[in-house]
Amino acid sequence: MLRICALNESGSSLDSDGETHHVETKEAQEANLLNLYTAALKSIAAGNIRVAKANLSEIISSPVFQDGKEDALACSLRYNVHKNLGECLLQEGNIQEAQDELLTAAEMDGGDITLWFKIAGTAVKLNNLYMCRSALEQGLKCNPNHWPSIENLITVTFKLGDFLACLGYCHLAEEREPGSGKVILFKSKVYKEMPFLQDVYDDKDFVPIPTEIETFRSEIKTEPVREPIEFNLEELTLESLAENIFYLNERCDEKGTCLNPIETACAVDRLDEYKKNEEESRLKVSLQNLVDEIIDIIEEEEEVQAFIEDLLDELLCNMFGVEPKTIPEKISGQIINEILETVMESKGTKKKSVVIEAKPRVQRKPNPFDEIPDELIEKRRSSRKSRLMESINCSDASNDQINIQTPRELLKSFLPPNLKLAKESKSVVKSTRSSNSAEPASKSLFTDEKVKNKWFSPEQEAQEVNKFLQDNSGKPIWHLMRSFLDLLFRLDARLVWPQGLVKFYGKIYESWRSHLGTPLSVENPEEKLTQEFLRYYILGCECIVGCLLEDEEDEDEERERIPPHLSARLHEDLEELYYILPALPVDLHLRIHSLRFYYFFLVNNENEILYESAELTRIFDENPGMVICNSLPQYQIASRKYLEEYSGGINRNKELEELNQYYETKRYSEIVTLLLGTLESTCFTPSKETSRVPDKETQIDILVESLFHEGMYVKCLKWTTIALSSTWCHLIVDEESEEERKLTPEDWTIVESYLKTIECCISNTADQSFEDFSFDTASKLAMILIQILTIQIEDTPSSEQSYDLTLPWILLYKLIVWGEECLEEKIRFTMPGSLNLLCSAHDYLGQKSCCTSNNGRLLTYIVDIFIPLLSGEVLPVYSEQIKSNLEQAIYCLFAHPSKKTRVKHLADHNVSQIGLTWQPARKLYNYMKPEKVPEHDDVKLLSVSADTDSFMKRLVAVLPSALGLDQRKQAAKQYVQGKKKKLKIKNVEKLSKDLKDLFYLLADYAFKNTNDLDKAIEYYTLDISFNPKRYDTWAALALAQASKMDQRLNSCKKLIPGKMLEFINAVETCFKKCLTLNEENSNLWIEYGNFSYNVHSYISRTLNNSEEMNMELFDKLEAKKDELLKTALKNYNKTLEIFEADGIDENDVDERWLIHYMIGKINEKSNSPITKSLRCYITSMECLERNGSILPKKVNYNSPQPLSLETMEIYYRVHASILKYLVPFENKESGLDVRTRLDLYDIMRTVQLNKVYSTNAQESKLGRFSRKRKKVTINLEESGNKVERVDETATTVMRDVLEVMDNLIDDVEYTNDETKCEVSKLISLALMGLEDVAFHFFHHFKALYRLAHYYFFSTKHKNLGRVQKLLLAAATERNVLCPGLFFGRKPNQIFNDIWRIPISEIDRPGSFASHCSKILTLLLDVLRSLPDLNTLTDIALQLRKPPTEENKFVHENDRLEVGTMANTYLINTIKQIVTKAVTETETRRISSLLDIYRVYQKLVKQWPGKDKEVLSFVKELYGKIKGRSEKDKISNDEVFKFCNQEMGKQRSGSKNATSSTVWSSSGGVQANKPNPASTSTIPTTGFQPRTYNSKQSTPSLQSSTQPSNPSSNLPSLTPESQKHFTEYLDKISRFQEMVLMNIPNMSLNHIASLSDLKFEDQPRNVNSLFQALQKMSQSDLKSLNIDTTKLNLIARFATSIGLIQSAVNCYVSRIKSIINPVPVPVVQKTKPILQPTPGSSTSPAMNKVNLVKPQFKPKMTEAQRNLKNLQMLLKQQENNAVSAAKNILASNSVTITNAASIKSQAGMSVPAAKSTPLPVPRTSSPVANKPPVSQSTIGAISSNISEKFKNLPSGITLTVERKESPGPPEHSNTTSSGSPPRPVYQTGKTMMKSNSPVPRVPDPTIQRAQNYTKKTTQKSKLAQFRNQVQKSLIPGAQGTVRASGTVTQVRTMPQQARGGFNPQQSRGGKMVQGGRGGGVQGKSGLYGQPVRNNGSGVRVTPPVKPAPKPSSEPDIICIDID
Repeated sequence: MLRICALNESGSSLDSDGETHHVETKEAQEANLLNLYTAALKSIAAGNIRVAKANLSEIISSPVFQDGKEDALACSLRYNVHKNLGECLLQEGNIQEAQDELLTAAEMDGGDITLWFKIAGTAVKLNNLYMCRSALEQGLKCNPNHWPSIENLITVTFKLGDFLACLGYCHLAEEREPGSGKVILFKSKVYKEMPFLQDVYDDKDFVPIPTEIETFRSEIKTEPVREPIEFNLEELTLESLAENIFYLNERCDEKGTCLNPIETACAVDRLDEYKKNEEESRLKVSLQNLVDEIIDIIEEEEEVQAFIEDLLDELLCNMFGVEPKTIPEKISGQIINEILETVMESKGTKKKSVVIEAKPRVQRKPNPFDEIPDELIEKRRSSRKSRLMESINCSDASNDQINIQTPRELLKSFLPPNLKLAKESKSVVKSTRSSNSAEPASKSLFTDEKVKNKWFSPEQEAQEVNKFLQDNSGKPIWHLMRSFLDLLFRLDARLVWPQGLVKFYGKIYESWRSHLGTPLSVENPEEKLTQEFLRYYILGCECIVGCLLEDEEDEDEERERIPPHLSARLHEDLEELYYILPALPVDLHLRIHSLRFYYFFLVNNENEILYESAELTRIFDENPGMVICNSLPQYQIASRKYLEEYSGGINRNKELEELNQYYETKRYSEIVTLLLGTLESTCFTPSKETSRVPDKETQIDILVESLFHEGMYVKCLKWTTIALSSTWCHLIVDEESEEERKLTPEDWTIVESYLKTIECCISNTADQSFEDFSFDTASKLAMILIQILTIQIEDTPSSEQSYDLTLPWILLYKLIVWGEECLEEKIRFTMPGSLNLLCSAHDYLGQKSCCTSNNGRLLTYIVDIFIPLLSGEVLPVYSEQIKSNLEQAIYCLFAHPSKKTRVKHLADHNVSQIGLTWQPARKLYNYMKPEKVPEHDDVKLLSVSADTDSFMKRLVAVLPSALGLDQRKQAAKQYVQGKKKKLKIKNVEKLSKDLKDLFYLLADYAFKNTNDLDKAIEYYTLDISFNPKRYDTWAALALAQASKMDQRLNSCKKLIPGKMLEFINAVETCFKKCLTLNEENSNLWIEYGNFSYNVHSYISRTLNNSEEMNMELFDKLEAKKDELLKTALKNYNKTLEIFEADGIDENDVDERWLIHYMIGKINEKSNSPITKSLRCYITSMECLERNGSILPKKVNYNSPQPLSLETMEIYYRVHASILKYLVPFENKESGLDVRTRLDLYDIMRTVQLNKVYSTNAQESKLGRFSRKRKKVTINLEESGNKVERVDETATTVMRDVLEVMDNLIDDVEYTNDETKCEVSKLISLALMGLEDVAFHFFHHFKALYRLAHYYFFSTKHKNLGRVQKLLLAAATERNVLCPGLFFGRKPNQIFNDIWRIPISEIDRPGSFASHCSKILTLLLDVLRSLPDLNTLTDIALQLRKPPTEENKFVHENDRLEVGTMANTYLINTIKQIVTKAVTETETRRISSLLDIYRVYQKLVKQWPGKDKEVLSFVKELYGKIKGRSEKDKISNDEVFKFCNQEMGKQRSGSKNATSSTVWSSSGGVQANKPNPASTSTIPTTGFQPRTYNSKQSTPSLQSSTQPSNPSSNLPSLTPESQKHFTEYLDKISRFQEMVLMNIPNMSLNHIASLSDLKFEDQPRNVNSLFQALQKMSQSDLKSLNIDTTKLNLIARFATSIGLIQSAVNCYVSRIKSIINPVPVPVVQKTKPILQPTPGSSTSPAMNKVNLVKPQFKPKMTEAQRNLKNLQMLLKQQENNAVSAAKNILASNSVTITNAASIKSQAGMSVPAAKSTPLPVPRTSSPVANKPPVSQSTIGAISSNISEKFKNLPSGITLTVERKESPGPPEHSNTTSSGSPPRPVYQTGKTMMKSNSPVPRVPDPTIQRAQNYTKKTTQKSKLAQFRNQVQKSLIPGAQGTVRASGTVTQVRTMPQQARGGFNPQQSRGGKMVQGGRGGGVQGKSGLYGQPVRNNGSGVRVTPPVKPAPKPSSEPDIICIDID
């Protein structure tokens, strides 16, 4: 089968379909419908109604039938289908549906009379006679002669009661069939019903036939009484009366109560009652509020009073300890008090009647609201609650009531009063400008009228209304309206009605007229009703026409001027008036013709208009002086002038027909003349629909274009606004549905064209504003713009919006500005609406992300408007709001500031920014730049902000290329470097004046706020090209380049001297240029001098390493070095001249100290006399002292006190300079003259004794410069504490005089002593000065280096150990002045914790790296001398590779040199060790081998290749150990195996150890279980340790008391656990070091993290550490270097992290007992524990006793048992000693003997001689060679003391001892009685003595205990007594002691010292030693604590918190006498 398809049809579809799918065409469907219709007709003919109905229904439901095709066949088919379907339904009896189908057919074709007749039949069946009548009448229209219709209409109209119509149809029937019986019958019935109709129609010839009355045959029933309707008023005015009558009529029409009476008599009373009730209710609420307010105040006062009473009761109860009353008790007490008060008032008086005095009645004010606050005339709210809510919500602005406005209302609020919309402000706003637009006809065309009167007064109007209501009460609404019309007609015609009254009068007339059926009687005009109604006709029509004319003027657009119903009413009334016109007077002729004229104008009937115009002209011609008064303000009678202009308008209409031709030929001037005359005329130009005249919109459009071409922009602006108004009204309303419609893009294009025209007109006016624009037109334009903006705001943004979103905002802003300028009163204190509009515009568009649309036009406009407002001298009060909105606009436009730094008030509108161009950027720059350009030395706060800086950088990017920035930069750079003598730049433009500071501001920000000095230098260089004479630019450029030079010098990079000279010349050029421009800036002279000195130092260092330098460069540098030093000196001297001339400003820093300091350094470098430099330093010191400098005891590195580092640097410089100067003369003292030495001595004495340096010194420095016999400990005058002398006697005065004389003699002798100026002593003073520096600030690396350098290289005082401590001492090491220089060193960073001095004036650029190199070189020399292979290896490895930038401490060339030196020293040291190994022991050889092997292991890991060199030495030393000379035959594995085995032995310690203490990964300690078969080592009674098996025990000694060591069952540590312990202890040490540094803003958690510790885990870890340590043996603790110092360090760490102090003390005590064990003697069970007698000896056999482990009790540990036994023994000894002392005291005898005999009498054993001798008196002392004190002298002293101290304190014994003559102490192992001394043992907290013999080699612990027996404890009850003893010795010695001896020691001896030794209870003691001789500096006290001399001969041990005294037994005061 052949198929045809389209070429583009898919082939796959053809292949897939097997058969063709037939589609039925429309013609075939119509044919099928016709077939169905034919079948239906046949079914109807055959009587088969059901089939026919089905076919017809199928036809109706088919799509073809419903598509609405309008061809003839389709219409005919539809008509016939519906008609036949209706007949089918009619036959079925479905009348209603049949009627619907027939009516549908009638709508399609209404010309079929039979169809209408059938419809009438269905209506009769449905009992709808009205539809029947209508259908029959429609049929008559189709065929007027259709008799059945006429015949039936007669019947139907009669039945409906329309007798007039019935008679009419009867007349029609008679014409067609005269004598019809039906006609006669129904006419007779009508005349029977209404006989008067026969007379009316003058049908006298007709004779009615007799009929019955059908309609009116029933009797008239009496109507029921209708319910009256109340009439209410709002005001007593005629307008309100009219309004209420009109609305009441509408309600009556709706409810059908038009005949009900209206009750108006009481309307006024109801109005008064309503107002009265309203006022009373308001008053009631207000009074209630007032009362409640008073109640609230009273309640608050009562609450306050009750609170005060409760508070007083509580205080009294607390004071007297009484329970406070309960609430019921308080209430009951209050009731009782009230009753008692009532009784007391009535007591003693007779019973009286109660009289209540009447209060004077206050007359009520006429207006009560005058006495009530306004805030109370509101709804009642509790004032307390309101105040509470205010206190809650006072800070929440959201709780305030906010008047939420719609966008339209908000925009309207921005309009000034003269731009309010016409409907709102037409009667208020009057234009103050002259307007070219014509005034309305009502204002200018009726000037002949008399002056009209005003309206009624309120009282008169109220009387009129009241009278009307009283006269018309009880009448229906129709009568009320008629009476109201009559009332107003009778008013005086000269009264001007209110506009609202005119409106409601017209409405009332219209309503009343619709109920009036009787027209005016033309035949009888004098009829009463005609005369009455005539008045209502004329006045009512005038009111209606006046309102229509007013609407016409307001709308000013083409529309349906009059509603149809109103037009019909006016037409009917005016026709009646026209017919009755001949019988009326001429004034009514004028009014009626004027009404008709206006009416036909409104309906646009030009023929009638011309006729009425001619009639009016005729009347004016016939009656030239006629004046008609009219009271309506909206309506005026047409005047002659008006008619003349209208006639002219007709002529212009003819010309308008040729308007299109004028426009095509561009005859714009003629168009302007024609259209202005037409459109500005007061009358309305007539036009016909068929006229060729363009419509009004077209005329205005042509006029607008013509005006624009003619340059008449003001008129063009006006008419464009009119055209826009007209077009806008058409666009926003749908003409068909009269609903608002959405504008299409085409509509927006039209609106935008008008807006652009307005914009062009404004821009072309003189002042670019609206100039002479009328306010009416301006208000219309404002309304349209607001509507446009409202639609824009409410509409969602889309891509289809192609119109300009910003133009309406800008136009409305210009319009509002113009309106604000026209106002007489300017807005001053609030932001004008115009500015608010711009802010709102950005807000609204920003919400839609459209604020940058149209290339950011709106925001650019905002920026242009706001910047001038903020750039003026006087800012408005709303400047902050403008500023924030301006910043928002700039942010959206140019993304400034960036999103990262934007301020909080800036919102992100998600818009794409606009590219920055030159002109906008220039405006913004002028806004952002500071008012005053910051100077080079201003604070950085005065510089521009970071955001401004980033914007200016963007501005630089868009600068015009004609400026030639690159060319300028290159030329200025050459000029600055000195390559060009003049700055000349050709062929480039200059910056404008407003941009001249651009590059300076950029450079100023970069210089002061960033570290990018290169950028700052670049911008400064560019600024020089624009402003070559700007002083600040040259100064800042000099400072920036000098800072850059400092960075280069500090960078440790390799510097090329040639390039450095170029940089130096550039900096010098800048300094010279700026100082030429301004010579009075002292700071610049200082900076120039500093720069010159720094560069001089650099050149000096460079010349010292000048091996590879050519001679030319060397000569340049040499010359430059001398020149720079002279320049520096010159600059500093110039600065001093400026200071002397101008002084120092209060705000400036006094830097004269720096100048003198630098001059001193320059003199020192210039080889000037040393004293000259030192005097400069002293002058500098004096300047600092005047500035209030202080030197604290310790200087904190991070937060040093003001000027403390500067003060200390002067101190260092003085002593370092002297030391360096004196070192060459150390061996040849004669080379230095005496004068110089004296000067140096005086200088050091002046400096060191200066109060700045001596106030917080570690000790008094007077001893360095004096040789006084007796030194005063406390200077009472300096301390300011005045001490009253109680015992002021002649003796004491003599003592003071002698003391002063002694001091004077010492000063004179020391002054004349020339030995004080010896070089060695001067060096000693200098060294002490440097030590002072290190003491105050241990980070002062130069002082430590200088000390170490001296002690290392000095020929006389070389001290390698001292050097080692100065360089390598740890931070926690005792007995050192300060931590070593490298105390914080690490294997990978030797310079760790070596910091620069944080003062730039002290730490000169490049000097730190140079000093580091010197220090490192010195360290290498020291390490080589020690030797220290480990540290040498670390340094060599560290310096092998270049470090990172932040870890560079030395210059690169120095690093290479020192690294080579370290490598060389390492190899040489290894060689020396190997060489010396021949003479050493095997153990020492193995130790050396392991040291070298460890070096080898490090090198293998970190320095491949270098290890081979060291390996050879390892093999060589191994061969020497093994005795093998052939090194080559020794294998590496053999050596490695041997070394590893030996290292394992060292780590393991004991080979029998089977348990270990392992350090856990979490930082804690875990102890493994010990092996029960392990052996232990314990001390024996003979103090010789021996190893024994715990299983071997002696039965006889099982129950003996044995000391227990907690670590006795634990073996030594493993190497792994030892490593973990050591690492953890190092971390603790670092933690404590950082804590001592007192670093600010560093918490313990931070310090722990820096120390590689987790702070929260440390309490658990430290606790585990303590537990592990107390389980270790003494050897394990020693292997970990755990001593008392380190244990105290761990204890401080534990306390700082939160462990309980008592627990820490317990741990420490136990571990100390392991470190220093005190053995306890074994006592047999059968013997009591008693104090051995003196002289008794212990059998030597007891030295060797097999001890067994003690038997523990279930509830007592071994330590507790040991402690108990010791306490028992100690108590026994105390009792014996106390009893002996009491016996001596009771006998009142003092035995004069030596100390040993006294102690023997007291029952005390005499200890061995003191290990530390007493100080030997000086040979110069007068008492040194005196004979010993005689017995008589001692007796005298004893009696004197006994007499003076009769009443001793309770428990005190006084003993006088004679001491042997001083001499070197001799250690004796025997006491005075010959018995050996009893050793003292220590365990825990108690001490005891034993009779066991002392071993030949005393135990160190025992030795310390014996030494300590000479020390005493200072107790509170002995302190005062000891002072009294000291004072009493002088008077008693006046005749005896001073001649015979010297008191050498006064000491208190506690009772524990006699019975036992307890270090825990004997701390804090004080020993007074000396005499006339000077004190001796002590070296160490107990447990290594330093004992220092306080300068007065008293050796003081640092006190420790004393333990409580166990008993109150008496103590002894011992006085030793030589």
